[in-house]
Amino acid sequence: MMISGISKLAVKNYFHDWQSSSCLVLALAAILGPMMIVFGIKHGIVSGMITSLVEEPRNRELHAVYSGRYSPEWIAGLRQQAAVSFLVPRTRKIAATIDLKSKTARQIVHTELIPTAEKDPLLPNIIIPA
Repeated sequence: MMISGISKLAVKNYFHDWQSSSCLVLALAAILGPMMIVFGIKHGIVSGMITSLVEEPRNRELHAVYSGRYSPEWIAGLRQQAAVSFLVPRTRKIAATIDLKSKTARQIVHTELIPTAEKDPLLPNIIIPA
């Protein structure tokens, strides 16, 4: 009985002050609408982008800034570290660049020879010849 009486009073008050009540409802909608959109974007687009960035092996690839001489023992020690999942030593960039042209091709193709090994995360499910 008491809840129905309170409900009737609330409805009567709402319709009596319909202008201010409508402004309050619109203000609430103006605040909650953009917040719901931002929440949806955060858990939709942004989370998807973060997941794809973390799972893509190319984003975790490290390149040496300068050339240096590293012994096979040093490379083997680096390969044993827990944070390293795949390691292949590379030669200098200029030594691994080649220009290709066939007799029928119109243009020269500039290519780079990139070393690989078994379990290369950039080449999943591909058998690497020995």
